[in-house]
Amino acid sequence: MVSQETQLRIQRDMLTAVILRLHPTTQPLKNQVMEKIIARVFLDNNALAISDIQQKLKDKYGIHFTISTVKKVITASTIFERIDTNKYRLSPKFRDAVSMAEEESIQRYRKVIQSLFGKDIEIDLYLPPFLEFLSRIFSRISEEYVRQLKGDTDDLDIVGREYFQKCLADVTKRYDTMDSERFKRGIEKFFTYPDPDYDYINGLLLKVITY
Repeated sequence: MVSQETQLRIQRDMLTAVILRLHPTTQPLKNQVMEKIIARVFLDNNALAISDIQQKLKDKYGIHFTISTVKKVITASTIFERIDTNKYRLSPKFRDAVSMAEEESIQRYRKVIQSLFGKDIEIDLYLPPFLEFLSRIFSRISEEYVRQLKGDTDDLDIVGREYFQKCLADVTKRYDTMDSERFKRGIEKFFTYPDPDYDYINGLLLKVITY
């Protein structure tokens, strides 16, 4: 089973990279991403005050939103419900939808990890570095990558770029208990080999930006 810590890393690495690196002129998109980040806090909590939400974002994800920012996102959103003068919760419909989508995503990630790195590997050993690598690459080329995924530009030679190799070196150094050569081959395969499951993950990245 994928641990709870690994599931949290999935959300933190993918979403935090996007919210921190989007171009300043894309504020409407930022607001939508912030809404989804805040929604994550509610999955383990039925009802929270604005100050509690702010604190959990900081403690759990290392994200620093001001009280006014959290309140603005919460009150402008349709996925949160106010249940008394001070507390909010996720709407039941949205909570169910997120839970189902998350489980589907976890299963798809497991399948991709085994496809890239081998069926004999320990999934929890390769999933965190895989997601960290994706978040770092995607945050670096987010705008270009979105255009490619939409078909608005030619394919990017991601593997051939200098920062690709630098990210590989940094991530394999941080996660030194895995087979670095196997990880490198799998990462390059992900970015060069056509596969519906790889496309699915790319699609998730696109949804984070354009949802």
